[in-house]
Amino acid sequence: MSRRSKLILGAVLALCLMGAAGVPSRLRVLALGVGTSAPSQNGSIATNATVNGSLDINLDNDSNGTGNAGRVTISSGDGNAALFVSGSGRTSTIVTGGPTGAQAVLRTLGAYPLILGTNNTARATLSSAGVLDLTADPTVNGDTITPTLCATTGGCTVNSLAAGKSIILAKGSTTNRASTTTLAADPDLVITFGAGAAGNYAFEFCLKFTNTTTTAQGYKFSFDRASGSSVGGYTGVASVGAATAQAFIGNGLASFAAPGMVVAVATGAGGGDSACGAGYFTAAAAQYGFSWAQNSSSANNTSLLASSSWIRFDRLN
Repeated sequence: MSRRSKLILGAVLALCLMGAAGVPSRLRVLALGVGTSAPSQNGSIATNATVNGSLDINLDNDSNGTGNAGRVTISSGDGNAALFVSGSGRTSTIVTGGPTGAQAVLRTLGAYPLILGTNNTARATLSSAGVLDLTADPTVNGDTITPTLCATTGGCTVNSLAAGKSIILAKGSTTNRASTTTLAADPDLVITFGAGAAGNYAFEFCLKFTNTTTTAQGYKFSFDRASGSSVGGYTGVASVGAATAQAFIGNGLASFAAPGMVVAVATGAGGGDSACGAGYFTAAAAQYGFSWAQNSSSANNTSLLASSSWIRFDRLN
């Protein structure tokens, strides 16, 4: 569009939308188009348009409360409006469950997701069902959002975590072990703290075990560190068969190679045993997590299940 055309268009819009001395303020252009010979609305742009500077759109208030007056919409060609701004006179809602009155709404009318992004990359996706999906390890002011699902498989690394923030570590896939009583770190229930995440932590956990064919193999586990100096302890209850339970309590976090407090459950139930508890520890810049094995060696599998095994870490200071 030439500069002359822009000036003419601006003058026409100023007269028609804002009013001028000697011109009725309700005067409207019935059909004004740019790049089209048959505009379908009061103002239509059917070609690319560039505005250098600011663009202000001022409309009369929505006097009848529910009509189209006093609103601005930006929508796709199929009518699924994405942006809707209404005047203060509106007395009905714009979206189901929303408020009445003046408001600006970002929405989709159809079953489409709403995406927020930066640097041409999706950062948050709100599904058509209202489920918010953030990108991996989202942060607010440099700190991980509370609580954050850190990982489901392969463990995770947290380089920075402020006091009062939490991390949930969920086991992503079932691990089977047989013919071994040597404790080894679980591939999923391990977390590596960077220097910015070192500090004092409280933690909660549940571990769900099953034994295949027989129950004699049982299970044992320990919460420990990979290296470095650390103190801590934990306590809880482990089920032993279907009708009894075994309490456990102890202090000390050793290395995975030489575990500290080991909880041993001599017999297990084929249907599954669980151990749940809570504790505290001082984290250095190192890896922490659960190591486990069979309590009695058996060629039959002992399994740590994905569906019910997890840890939650809460940084205290």
